Amino acid sequence: MAEITIAASETLAQPTGATGKSKRLWTICRAAERTEIARALIENGHNRTHAANALGISRRTLLNKIKQYALTRAICRQLAGDVHPTPVVAAVSAN
Repeated sequence: MAEITIAASETLAQPTGATGKSKRLWTICRAAERTEIARALIENGHNRTHAANALGISRRTLLNKIKQYALTRAICRQLAGDVHPTPVVAAVSAN
């Protein structure tokens, strides 16, 4: 499993009233969510409908989160790290 890194410049809005440890937990949860969305997008060849189904959320929710986290293809590749899309090409036997 890839290690989650949290940048100090993370611009996600923090919930009001959150202090100390709860801010840290909130940041960790958001970073994990962002990483899992990126992985789902990579694994499904950036097909948003399939990625949303894999995550168990609606397509609209996925689109909102992509916008919220500013997830581009380049950022997804960086966050997902070792995840590679499943090849769609059928295997050819060498007979």
